[in-house]
Amino acid sequence: MQAFLLRTDNLKTKKPNGIRDLKSDSIEYSGTGNNQYLETTRIPELESGKIQHFQKDKEILIFHDIKVAESFFSKLTGLIFKKNLKEGSGLLIENCNNIHTLWMRFSIDVLYLDENGRILHILHSVKPFRFTSSIKGAVMVLEIKSKTAAGLGLQAGDILRFK
Repeated sequence: MQAFLLRTDNLKTKKPNGIRDLKSDSIEYSGTGNNQYLETTRIPELESGKIQHFQKDKEILIFHDIKVAESFFSKLTGLIFKKNLKEGSGLLIENCNNIHTLWMRFSIDVLYLDENGRILHILHSVKPFRFTSSIKGAVMVLEIKSKTAAGLGLQAGDILRFK
């Protein structure tokens, strides 16, 4: 699964470092307006992990490898058995409004999202062996590599779309 940051005129307009404009790349689109999706992507830098986000109209791909924790066990264990998180990857936990980092080996950024993918709250660099508070209105939590949220300029109010 991929996560796109939706940018609108009322949000900040500064692009994070490293964003590429796809209009100059060889990409085929299907659909119109906000319903466009990529039919083919021939961006070797994205496939090799050299870049983790690019701009498509007003959507910016910021995470290209999001895993979804669907079972009780996968939600409970989360990232415990991982040695690290790679750039552009993360774990989406649905029906969740708080997390723990027990037995984890690394710090993470935590994005609390509402049912529309709007970021309600961000915790930066949550260290291992911590519990987080519940965030009112949050129905999903996205766990990402530490310092990624600040590096991308993410803030409360930004909207993520998962495809």
